[in-house]
Amino acid sequence: MQSELINIGSATIKTEQASLEQPAGDFTGLLSGANITWVDGGVYLHVGDLAPGYAWSIIISTVRPDLEEVLGRVLPVLIEKGVGFRIVRNKIEAHHILSGKRGAEHLNKVIIIYPAGHQQANAIAIELAEKTRGCRGPAVPGTYRLGDIVFAQHHGTTGEDLAWPFVAVAPVPAQAELLTLNQKFRIVRRVKEM
Repeated sequence: MQSELINIGSATIKTEQASLEQPAGDFTGLLSGANITWVDGGVYLHVGDLAPGYAWSIIISTVRPDLEEVLGRVLPVLIEKGVGFRIVRNKIEAHHILSGKRGAEHLNKVIIIYPAGHQQANAIAIELAEKTRGCRGPAVPGTYRLGDIVFAQHHGTTGEDLAWPFVAVAPVPAQAELLTLNQKFRIVRRVKEM
């Protein structure tokens, strides 16, 4: 058995894991130890409702040496707010995500948060930007920076969801930054650079 202590806010959780069942640094014990129900999604552990109808997600990036510290700062906020999120499954997957081995769609996305609407998105972004101030992490391609390691990504195409919900955290990006075509289409990914 391997024991590991991880701080989540004011609580310290001791996770015990059999080394044959879980690799070192597996975060399933962290969530289970905090009585958080999760679903195995392979690369990520899914917690709560992932709010598929909302067009914005908040992403946390970090460097590998700071992974546990960032989890300790971010998870209490997510649990308190009752928001759906995905966290990287373990330290090995974190390495793969941060090095690009899981592809561009996962690059540097250690935690992905799915707020239910503009109000919740803004409140969570404000708190996470404050809690993670001074943390280190790489940029996440195709996103907007809200804090040192906090980013926002848009998944929708039109309507109210295109409005910038993070006005209290970061200024509204210039229209060119939102990459819309004819005020109808949002460029989410480029297949080929010209």
